[in-house]
Amino acid sequence: MPINFLSEDQRRRFGRFADDPDEGQLAGSFLLDQTARRRAMAAKGARNRIGWAIQLGTVRYLGTFLDNPEQVPGVVVDYVAEQLGLEPAEFAGYGTKEHRWDHQEQIREGYGYTKFEFDQWFALARWMYQRAWIGSERPTLLFDLATKRLVDKKVVLPGVTVLERLVSGSRERAEKRLWATLAAAPTQEQAAGLQGLVVVPVGKRLSELDRLRRSPRDITARGVGKALERYEALNTFGGTAWDLSAIPPGRLQALVRFARAARAQAVSDLAGNRRLATLVAFAAVMPQVAADEAIEVFDLVMGDLIRSSSTKMTKQRLRTLKDLDAAAILLREMWIAVSGTAADPEGDIRATLDAMDVGPFHAAAETVKLLAQEPDDGAEQMLAARPPLQEGPRLARRPPRRRRVALPAPLLARAEPRRAGQRGPQAQPAQTAPSPRPGRTRHRNPPILPQTPTSATHRPRLLRRPARPLHPEREPHEFLINRVKTPSQRKRLLIQP
Repeated sequence: MPINFLSEDQRRRFGRFADDPDEGQLAGSFLLDQTARRRAMAAKGARNRIGWAIQLGTVRYLGTFLDNPEQVPGVVVDYVAEQLGLEPAEFAGYGTKEHRWDHQEQIREGYGYTKFEFDQWFALARWMYQRAWIGSERPTLLFDLATKRLVDKKVVLPGVTVLERLVSGSRERAEKRLWATLAAAPTQEQAAGLQGLVVVPVGKRLSELDRLRRSPRDITARGVGKALERYEALNTFGGTAWDLSAIPPGRLQALVRFARAARAQAVSDLAGNRRLATLVAFAAVMPQVAADEAIEVFDLVMGDLIRSSSTKMTKQRLRTLKDLDAAAILLREMWIAVSGTAADPEGDIRATLDAMDVGPFHAAAETVKLLAQEPDDGAEQMLAARPPLQEGPRLARRPPRRRRVALPAPLLARAEPRRAGQRGPQAQPAQTAPSPRPGRTRHRNPPILPQTPTSATHRPRLLRRPARPLHPEREPHEFLINRVKTPSQRKRLLIQP
């Protein structure tokens, strides 16, 4: 992996003041207590006093000392000088004096800070190696975590390249150990079979890896067979017999995700043990995934089959209800005849049966035997427990509301006798347009019947819809002036009776 993973801006901001500290940061790192003020005032001269206090706040805030302590924001100098009762301008020239090195040593001894030496390097390397082995954290995140750990341990931060190389080395050693452990799990025959997964056979466009890592998409009985064949093909590599308990599950899943997402050519181009380790992780994890997917496909197919079977059963039951009802009625008639004869003391049941044609009754009994169901067979409970098909909500949808149409007065007058129970229609004189309602009408008036005699055999034709009626309280010319806007409206108003 690359050693230099930080950008130039990140290197420039490491161990430096990127922005001016806010009030909370100033109070947390640059606020001097009584002991700190006494030690700062013990330095000779106002310049050294301010410099000593600023270096103490700098190591608290950044975790390291600056080569030139004067490279601090002006708000820091003002904040520290105000606490010491000195002028900020007296701090000028402190970065070129040799006293700053003595002040750093005093601060390390007085406040428990240590330099980044071999012991600190070894402890941090072990900690980073353990994190790199357990998880697959990004190098930048591991770098930030290492920086925070050193600040919490009061270890003066080293150079940015030292930490960068340490992070890269720890991750590289963890990955090499992972690849070597996985590559040693299969036998030589199994390793050869795994290496052949990335090879595209002659006459085909996809490798075996591309075929095995593709999830089933056919939710049919044929798709179930394909899912089971995929599981058997993955299980032939023997991944379930390998002992991979020493490998963290997170690292194993990361390799499987790469094997499922990358192209087969990219996996084939991996060097060393990395290619075999990726394929071993794929063969060890994917059988369980393939089994789960095969079970899921089987469950979906069986659910669809049961739902469709229940629907067919219901439809068949509805179709046979007519025959069952007819048979039940016929048997009821026979029972009434037999029970009536049995109720008569002088009745002869055998003579009654001899006088009957028992053939239809035997057929009705056979029909009931074939179609009737026992009340405790569980079919109704099974159908009620199953969810409905997708077309269920569509079948249960409310019927569309019928549109109500206002009938004209002549039709209403002709319909009244029929409602009262009269058989024939009564002749009613044809009427003109009904009297309009006062004010503006929202809808047009219903069509008007022509003034022709009506009869039982004559169906009058309706005229076209007339124009809006005139307002009863207005004159025609006033209505035309206020309402007529187009020639078509004017023409329709002129035919108004």
